[in-house]
Amino acid sequence: MLTAARISWKKLVQHGNKFAAENSRRIKKKPQNQEKKSHNQEKIVKILQIN
Repeated sequence: MLTAARISWKKLVQHGNKFAAENSRRIKKKPQNQEKKSHNQEKIVKILQIN
């Protein structure tokens, strides 16, 4: 039982690493998302300054 749990945990970790690598690749491909985020942050800052 313990060994099976250990194996599945290893698989999960590997899957997680693969997923993380894929996500970072996607982020690198889409710089416009980063621009959107910074634009939203600027909006938030402006709103906070008004208040």
